[in-house]
Order: sequence, then C-alpha cells, then structure tokens
Amino acid sequence: HTGEIAWQSKRSGELKENPQLRKSYSTPIITNFNGQPILISCSADWVYGYNPRNGEELWKINYGVLGFSNVARPIVGHGLFYISTCFMKAEIHAYKYEGLDKPKLAWKMIKGAPKMPSPILVDKQLYVMNDGGILTCVDAISGDVKWRERVGGEFSASPTYANGLLYFSDREGKTTVVKPGNELNIVAENKIDGTAHMASITPYENSFLLRSKKGLYRIGIK
Repeated sequence: HTGEIAWQSKRSGELKENPQLRKSYSTPIITNFNGQPILISCSADWVYGYNPRNGEELWKINYGVLGFSNVARPIVGHGLFYISTCFMKAEIHAYKYEGLDKPKLAWKMIKGAPKMPSPILVDKQLYVMNDGGILTCVDAISGDVKWRERVGGEFSASPTYANGLLYFSDREGKTTVVKPGNELNIVAENKIDGTAHMASITPYENSFLLRSKKGLYRIGIK
C-alpha cells in the first residue's frame, strides 16, 4: 500500500524503427486460464501474456500483420481471447488458450474489424462495430460470420451490454440500441447534444452515465 512500483516488464518483441509504429493504448485484462491468473496486453505488433503478480513474461505472439496504436482491449470467453490488431488494417484474431501452454490462433476476421472500438461478447456471439459503422456478428467459437450490416455513423467508443441489449454510441452523439440475435434488430436510436461520444456508456443504478464532448449525462427513468 505504499504506491511504489511493484514491477516493470520491458516488451521483448522486436518493433519497427519508426516511433509512430511502436505505440499502443490498449487497456490490458486480467483473467484466468488453466487455473492461473494472467494479464493479457496488446502492444504494437505483439500480444503478451504476463504473470500479474511479478510481471514475468509468459509468452508473446506476433500478429503477423502491421499493428500499432492499439486501442481496443482484449475480450475473453469460451477458452479463447479476442483482440484487434488495430492500425493500419485491422483484423480480429481469436486465440485458443484453455488447456495450452501457449495460445494458438483459432480463427481470424480480416474484414470489418475495428481500429478503436472494442468487440463485445454476448453468449456465443462476438459483436464487432468498426470505426465506419459496420456491425458484424460472429460465432465466437468458430469465427463464422453470422451477419454483417451497415448501421452508419463513425465510432470510437466501445459498446455496452445491459438489460439484454447492446448500446453503440457514435461520434455524432447518436446511440443505436440493438437486440442481440441472428439478424440486425435495431430497437431504438437516440441522440444527445450532437457532439462526439468517445467514451463507453456505463450502467449505474438503473440508469446510464454517458459522456459527450459537451458534458456528462445520467439517463434513467424518473
């Protein structure tokens, strides 16, 4: 409880010489695989697994494509984890990890992947909204695309799942509410103040907290 640095771990993967291609902003995730805690962290060109207790690097995997300025965070479920390689040409990669010493690529999606919004997992379906407003529903285990539709708008914020519905907020202040399923089902569209929503919606006490460029809102039923 001293606030002192507990550990630091230098990235061991080889990076490009251009400093702009070495950047990453992705938030890591701590989860459990094979009965042990692991920190999964996306960086430029590589995804790493660390021991969160001491920072020991357990493994690293090269994307196989140019990937940098990572924003989307890893998603975990069904014995796999899912990442976006982000910039330049984004791809979704799914890695099987449960029961393995090192993750193994299970499938990848090379069309419609996001550079900024994170994917979201609902049951056995992975929903992927890309920056250009294309929403894709993917079988999270097999990688088969169930459907892909244009919602419209431009997106940076990651989606939110609450009360059985998905919420996608775009850079023009519009939130599109989608019911998960085997086809695109938009149940509502709402717009607030017309300015960019760059942050995700947060559920709070039967309401939502929503931040736009102009302000912070709490939306609920009176």
